[in-house]
Amino acid sequence: MTDTLITQIYLTLTTGAEFSGLAAILQRVKPACVRLDVTDDTSPTAALASDLSVTCHANDIPLVIGGPDEIALAVAKASDADGVHLYNAPKAAGWVRETLGDDCITGIGGLESRHDAMLAAETGADYVALEGGWNDDSLAPDEIRWWAETIETPVVVEDAINATRIRALAGLVEFITIDAADPDLLEAAQAILSEDTV
Repeated sequence: MTDTLITQIYLTLTTGAEFSGLAAILQRVKPACVRLDVTDDTSPTAALASDLSVTCHANDIPLVIGGPDEIALAVAKASDADGVHLYNAPKAAGWVRETLGDDCITGIGGLESRHDAMLAAETGADYVALEGGWNDDSLAPDEIRWWAETIETPVVVEDAINATRIRALAGLVEFITIDAADPDLLEAAQAILSEDTV
């Protein structure tokens, strides 16, 4: 980690939510990535992912599909998404790239231990997603701080659920997830992270 690290927004969406405003959001906010979390690989889900892929790519933003392994890969392949975000699959990066190609983004989350997170990083994950176990919202958890200071693989923090946590993470980690369904937090994150880059 360096003193010049810029923390970026990683925007999350879930199937069943209202996506008609995504294009407008992307005009106001420039997330590093958009993730669509899915629970099935039916035609409507694939069609939704395809529509979101077009919107994201028009704004030069990658789209990744999150979900159970086979489902996420199937939807990613069907929708021209840029990669996948898998859960509790620390050794999956090689298998993902065999399926989707060497250039696909491979993120791993839902990991149960520091060992699993390190294994994901060592086996080629582009990023590891962690939750911190916060005791004090104004102080980044020890596990997040340890990762940021020790491991080169970028980290996405999944539970930056308020402005105080965002301030604690700004400049420490590469990415924080913000749910597109929470416009107030998204606006707060944009303001806080913009201040951090000045």
